[in-house]
Amino acid sequence: MTAKILSFLFIALLFFFSCENDFEVTGEREEIMVINTILDPSQPVQYVKVTKAFLNKGSNALEIAKNEPDSIYYSDELEVSISQINTDGSILKSYMLTKTTLEGRDSGLFSLKGNNIYSMTTPVFSGDYKYQVTVKNIKTGKTAYAITPIIQSVCIRKPAKGPYSAETHCTNDGEVDSIMFHSKSDVYYYTAKNAALYEILIDFTYHEYFQGDFFATHKVRWNLLSPVHKDYNPNPATYQTFTIPKDSFFIFLESVIDYESDTNGIQRKVGPVTLTINSASADLEIYKQLIQTSKTLTQSTPDFTNVKGGLGLVASRNHRTIHFKKFSKLSLDSLILNYPELKFIK
Repeated sequence: MTAKILSFLFIALLFFFSCENDFEVTGEREEIMVINTILDPSQPVQYVKVTKAFLNKGSNALEIAKNEPDSIYYSDELEVSISQINTDGSILKSYMLTKTTLEGRDSGLFSLKGNNIYSMTTPVFSGDYKYQVTVKNIKTGKTAYAITPIIQSVCIRKPAKGPYSAETHCTNDGEVDSIMFHSKSDVYYYTAKNAALYEILIDFTYHEYFQGDFFATHKVRWNLLSPVHKDYNPNPATYQTFTIPKDSFFIFLESVIDYESDTNGIQRKVGPVTLTINSASADLEIYKQLIQTSKTLTQSTPDFTNVKGGLGLVASRNHRTIHFKKFSKLSLDSLILNYPELKFIK
């Protein structure tokens, strides 16, 4: 097949036409809707990005982009909606989205900058419901849609309030007094309903002082557990554990803080720490696996879409975060005494 797809999407979210896709070339160029969104019940606003792709036998993609730079954008001919689907497949509620323009925002997988971003402030709910994203071209009657389950957040069993607390952070983000890094530390959590992809992140804030005066705040992120697949389970509460090795966080700090460039008089103080466990849907997990495989094999981006009548990715994610006010006393002492080159003080 010699047809080529033109689609301008950010990072790796490019979907190429293959013989298995249900499109037929009926002319020199055929328009295809491309829908991308990751619905997130933890966020106050949901965003959907819609662009065009083209099958073109008479010209290559670069020539189309050069001669028709706006050819990937729709004007005002789209109706974009999100519908809540009941367990029996019936539509409970539908919401029309509003067209907006965003600058500098990123979903984490694709860019939301520029034209053809549609938003909704109505909450999406995790649980037994699914959600359908539908895009209709009111001029041509062409419609594309996709359905995704909404991911619940994980329940974090440990760390929790107090060293022997049985409290589980399930319905709300939690706050814990301190976190330990000087010795082995365990993270216990229950998997999320409908999720198949997990990652654990630690965000650490520290403050810098020069000759006793504050002058800068920095934030670094430690990808403690890179996105990892867990067997898809529509039901929650599968118990998982992850161990943070002794001193591993301090070693990470050595790799990201440019202490060798410090001038005399530089000192640092520990700030807040957060631990976040992200969970995502099976379609997002499948797509990321394919992307990773294509990079490993130095191939082009693989064919993948869950959009009917178009191309793109409609998926879901969620997260749970624990906030720590400070390091434990022993962890702070260990950081100061065993890693003096980082120049942390109390």
